[in-house]
Amino acid sequence: MTEEPSRSDASLAFVDVITNGLGGLLVLFFIVIVIQSSLEWNGQSGSATPVKTDEFPFVIIARPSHADPSECFDPVADVWSISGMPAGTIDPVRGNNLDWGVDYAMLVAPTPLDPIKTVLNVITTRDTTLEIEVFPAGAKQRKYQVKAKAKKLTKVWPNLEGTSK
Repeated sequence: MTEEPSRSDASLAFVDVITNGLGGLLVLFFIVIVIQSSLEWNGQSGSATPVKTDEFPFVIIARPSHADPSECFDPVADVWSISGMPAGTIDPVRGNNLDWGVDYAMLVAPTPLDPIKTVLNVITTRDTTLEIEVFPAGAKQRKYQVKAKAKKLTKVWPNLEGTSK
């Protein structure tokens, strides 16, 4: 006489899958809790932990405020003019800290810049209004506009006259 296979093996496997699955989710939940407690948030998060602003770069992006098929920046010649920055702060070669194209110019500094000493200018190929976005050392992003004249230096940072958004 042959015995039929027991159904208890299949039901035991189902219980094991459920138990191991829930156990795995519980382990992942605890890992997420541990990771979250070690994160540092920015100054806008309401955290009591002070933010080390020297760990965040300074980023500024200049773009024409209206899309236009003509070039706003010379894609070959250097469009940035920087004064008052400590020597060695940025690499003046295009690609490391400076970049630009026909419709944007971007600067990334590895440390916060001093608005009293440092002045950032760009040169445009045509008269335009530039939309400037500044991400200063982990602080809240700022946007403003400046009027630029063709082939002339236009001060884009610090902004004292521009309209803020």
